[in-house]
Amino acid sequence: MISLIDFSRVEQEFFLRENLEPAALKHFLKDCQASHLAELEKYIELQSESIDAKKYEQFLQYDNLFHQVFFDKRQIAWEILENMCGHYHWIRLLTIWVQDIVKDRINEHKQLFQAVKQGDAAKALDLLGSHIHKLDAEEALLKRMFPDFFADSGEVPM
Repeated sequence: MISLIDFSRVEQEFFLRENLEPAALKHFLKDCQASHLAELEKYIELQSESIDAKKYEQFLQYDNLFHQVFFDKRQIAWEILENMCGHYHWIRLLTIWVQDIVKDRINEHKQLFQAVKQGDAAKALDLLGSHIHKLDAEEALLKRMFPDFFADSGEVPM
């Protein structure tokens, strides 16, 4: 049995991501190698292929791998995000089912990749911030589209 998604829990899990990932990206940009760029580019291509094939869970795996690259020397921080953010993970999976949202994600990854490739730290951090804060605007849409997936605000998340 899967528990209902609780946005109060999502907000707490999101707090982890919005603080850990930009910090990881700052460090990553200092040590970014050609191999990292190739890896990022590969994951963007695999994301596009997954969406074209309607393999949504696979898309999410490649999306995670794309972001994990930024945690190159900070694997404990990545593991915290992976292990503590189950409700946030379900929200991300729901957004994949909405084609306009997922196509925006891929375009955002492409823009972020270009900023990283150019070594433009300020732009990369700004793009990452915009990318991870899209959930704020999507919350109402997801609740309308998938009302049975969400806990009432008074329910306690598992």
